[in-house]
Amino acid sequence: MATPLEGQIHIRPYEDRDGDQVRKLVLRGYMNGVNSPFEIGMRSMWWEPICAVAYPLSALALGILLKYGHGGLTIRGLLRGLLILAFPILWVRFWQWRYSKRWWDYCDSFMVTGDMADIGSFYAQEKGDGGVSAFWVAVAMEGGEERIAGCAGLDAGAQGSGWSELQRVSVSEDYRRRGVATLLINAACSHARAKGLRKVKLHSTTYQANAQVLYRRLGFVHVGRVKMPPVWVKGIWNHEMELVL
Repeated sequence: MATPLEGQIHIRPYEDRDGDQVRKLVLRGYMNGVNSPFEIGMRSMWWEPICAVAYPLSALALGILLKYGHGGLTIRGLLRGLLILAFPILWVRFWQWRYSKRWWDYCDSFMVTGDMADIGSFYAQEKGDGGVSAFWVAVAMEGGEERIAGCAGLDAGAQGSGWSELQRVSVSEDYRRRGVATLLINAACSHARAKGLRKVKLHSTTYQANAQVLYRRLGFVHVGRVKMPPVWVKGIWNHEMELVL
């Protein structure tokens, strides 16, 4: 197991010069890599009920075609059979396209008009919430230059609510499973505790199971879940977790 990077990674507050690296890191965390929520969801679409129903139907149609079609197996019958077999693939690909569009629309919502559009302003400690909101980056030196290895934000809840929300926890693929996320989350929770908050909350989807393992190890507990759109995808939940400080 790799040694945690306490001596090699520096956690510091976000600066405007970090913007491009942070946005690329967050977007890649959602959309790229075999363990990204997007890719996990795309693979799961093959077994969604709306897609899986095509398989037995096409197999049944092919069997009927081969057995009863025009005196047995012919070139024409074979071509028809291949077209029927292609149906489930095209059907799944269509719904994967629909699912992909949903994800990109979601990413646009926070990249273009949400917190990632102007990170410094959104998480500014001077925005009237008592300095609760903040954003951190994990910095590594590579070739004499800083590289953003990870990031995390803390967004204040309603004033007087006594809680804040952990957001945009993301770590570069090159630094995962090496303690970077733990350093970032601990920095955010220590900040919240110093500001007198009672809880830190977060939300994580069904497709972020690995992250939820880490959150539980750091003391977060599951407190609820809400079904996520699109409605034709079964079993995607938005899980709420919280840590009592």
